[in-house]
Amino acid sequence: MGNQTLSPQQITFMIFLFLTGSSLVFIPEILAGQSAWMACLLGSLTGLYIIILLLALFTRFPDMSITRISELALGKIAGSILNILFFFSLFLIAQGLLYNLCFLLGLIYPAICGFILRSLVLLSAAYCIYRGPAMLGRLYESFIGLILFFFLLGIIASFPIMNLSELKPLWPEWKPLLSGAFFVADWPFAQLVILAFFFPLVQGLKEKKKAFIGWYLLAVAVLVFEDIQMISILGQELADISRFPLLKVNRLTGFGEFRRVELFFFILWFIVGFTALTAYYQGLVLNLKELLRLENPRPLILPLGLCLMVFTAYMYPSDLNYITTRLRYIPFFTMPINLLYPTVIFIAASLSKGRLSSRHSRSEG
Repeated sequence: MGNQTLSPQQITFMIFLFLTGSSLVFIPEILAGQSAWMACLLGSLTGLYIIILLLALFTRFPDMSITRISELALGKIAGSILNILFFFSLFLIAQGLLYNLCFLLGLIYPAICGFILRSLVLLSAAYCIYRGPAMLGRLYESFIGLILFFFLLGIIASFPIMNLSELKPLWPEWKPLLSGAFFVADWPFAQLVILAFFFPLVQGLKEKKKAFIGWYLLAVAVLVFEDIQMISILGQELADISRFPLLKVNRLTGFGEFRRVELFFFILWFIVGFTALTAYYQGLVLNLKELLRLENPRPLILPLGLCLMVFTAYMYPSDLNYITTRLRYIPFFTMPINLLYPTVIFIAASLSKGRLSSRHSRSEG
């Protein structure tokens, strides 16, 4: 699939764009009400744990895919079962990213049916994946400056209409706080497990650990500010019932006589949402390639995209169905899998590091 390497800088940009792209179209921490920003901070510990764990794993085994490490460390049967469960978890998350992005597009272009929107989005993502992971890296480098500019613009534009008294009381009820923290830990922070398919493609991973953590913390700061922004401008009740509260926030902001800035922010939402979806689409292709023992993953791209499109339309025939399924059922599968998968593999690989390396050498030979 073209050039298979990524630079550490491209991965740092990927972490930032993925987190912001996932959260802009779905904000589960709003369940915590005026304490959404606290829930976001608590949930971010999950993402930090996953990044540190994956960095430690691929520092020890830099030239191996996580699918291969799983089978060598746990055994072929147990490793394969865990890999299949993980693939299913990734598939469910990719469905959510596709649905949310196309639903947002449908609000802007209501005359275009959902099938066409999903087809256009997936074909665009498939083209990027066909060009290889390096294409994604160049995509992140090209967009990062524009994205940071729009985030800064949004911060400046929203300050005059923010009412921080809406954040009171600062000490919340613990049940809504824990509920919001759980759901935001699942979406978007636990989704960073997708980095497991990109870290083996990075040269000099060990030397750039601080940069990865730094850009992760920057993304968390942006998400926390967006929660504060939503609650302080819309209030708890309006933010809670809004499907896209940030869209409402940007409709209220402006610069003097220049209004309707949400049209410019739509560019931001689409870019970061599309990059998040493409990263997961790419990760699914790389994962399935390892599961099927294929040398060339290109034949998987379009069939996998077709499966994503069909199953998304089947599982989420309406937005009410999506919200119900997303909040009631899916996190209780994806969250444990995304946390346990790298944890179990790291422990097993650490306990059998010598045997794992020798097995890998024999299989390569």
